[in-house]
Amino acid sequence: MFKVDELLLLENITYFPDSEPFVSVLHADGLTVREFINNIDKEAIIDEKDYASYMTGFDFKNLMLAIKKNRELLNCIIMEPHFDAAYGGGGGVSCVFVNPNTTEAIVAFRGTALNEWQDDFVGANQVDSLQQINALEWYKMVYTKLHLENYQVTVIGHSKGGNKAKYITVLNNTVTRCVSFDGQGFSDKFIENYKKEILEKQKIIENHNVDFDYVNILLNDIGRKTYYIGFDYGRGGFAESHCPNTYFNFKENGQYTLEVNPNGQRVEMQELDHFINSLIRSNISEKEKTETTELVGALVGKAFAIGGGENTTNEYINFFCDTAGDEKYVDNAAFLLTFCIKYAKQNKDFLGAIKTILTHFKADGILKVVCMFEDLVNSKKLNRLINLSNF
Repeated sequence: MFKVDELLLLENITYFPDSEPFVSVLHADGLTVREFINNIDKEAIIDEKDYASYMTGFDFKNLMLAIKKNRELLNCIIMEPHFDAAYGGGGGVSCVFVNPNTTEAIVAFRGTALNEWQDDFVGANQVDSLQQINALEWYKMVYTKLHLENYQVTVIGHSKGGNKAKYITVLNNTVTRCVSFDGQGFSDKFIENYKKEILEKQKIIENHNVDFDYVNILLNDIGRKTYYIGFDYGRGGFAESHCPNTYFNFKENGQYTLEVNPNGQRVEMQELDHFINSLIRSNISEKEKTETTELVGALVGKAFAIGGGENTTNEYINFFCDTAGDEKYVDNAAFLLTFCIKYAKQNKDFLGAIKTILTHFKADGILKVVCMFEDLVNSKKLNRLINLSNF
């Protein structure tokens, strides 16, 4: 069976952009991985150009060199590439890699391009999301069409793709192995609803996460966990913790290592994990919980969309005020602000952990916002009002 690093190289193929000189895997049906890579004009790749989600031309060159050194990867055939254009699908990309030499089939899911953060947080109050349901239906279709019963099936995915891979493994009995890279977990409702299936399947589920990743902390994870030190952080800073190539410490000529962090997940991320799960489990109505998680998803998504530069502080504050002023979210914004202030007062390490993360990755713009919020937390007059609330 393919090793973890080899599976991750296949997963990265799903992230190749659909812009020259690259070609998306969506247009590679029936090609071998060798043909797919050889069709890319390496000389036309611009090293410094950001081609896809903080992945530069130099990053893609390293990935291509690494793949070219692996004969079994090159022999894999790309089959049934798919773009989830259905309602609620979020534009997810998936495909099957078949290795004819080892009768191993890899079903790979890429992270979702559209509204991923909103979907993540709304999922905190759902049993099954539309993205998960769509992924399972597509998997069942390709399993039958490609006669995958004749193969050992490994389901893999990165980010929301990792969540989909785990979802399929829990609800389908045809998967031999599941490998998730920085994939999200599941809601309390999901865990309760499928606890029997989870207990049966979690032994074949592996989670491989970057130690600073901010997505795998969402909700309840299932299966074994291994944490890796992240490499090659560029202008994206903290946001690059979630890039699918961050695991690789590339050397020359496509050589690389994956380095496990013996200390596991970063302490700062554990603090953020505790905060998010405390918020999700707040004692409010189902309607308010859904609206609040939608609001949080929009705020987090905006933070990563604008980056961490010096000029982002006012932009983010304006976005927060506009969103909080929306008639739909005004009560949820008040609850969220109150919760954050009370949480920060009761958990003294929380804001320090957030500031450490932002300082480490030089996210100065968002750091200013956090420091302003810290002043609110320490305001005695404001806290007299906050303490009147019963959250």
